[in-house]
Amino acid sequence: IGLAAPSQGDSASEMAMVGSRPVYLPDAAAKKPVPVYRGGRLSATNKITGPAIIELANTSIFVPTEFDLNTDRVGSFVLCQKNAPQDLRVRFGFQ
Repeated sequence: IGLAAPSQGDSASEMAMVGSRPVYLPDAAAKKPVPVYRGGRLSATNKITGPAIIELANTSIFVPTEFDLNTDRVGSFVLCQKNAPQDLRVRFGFQ
């Protein structure tokens, strides 16, 4: 398992990344470093590939390995399973 990386050329995602934290990943049966992002620094249409952690002032979101997270234009976070049907992914802004 490699580290999740911001989408190519996604400077907002890169600026939101603040480091990594060891997290137990069941599919790897081991602790692995997982990137940590400041949720308040993510902007609309950012895509974060799991595994990742999104930190906010009052909560944290864990993005599992088999999911992606997108931010929408109103600041909501949407998780979508990577193998979800394409029409569902497009409906929620995942390309």
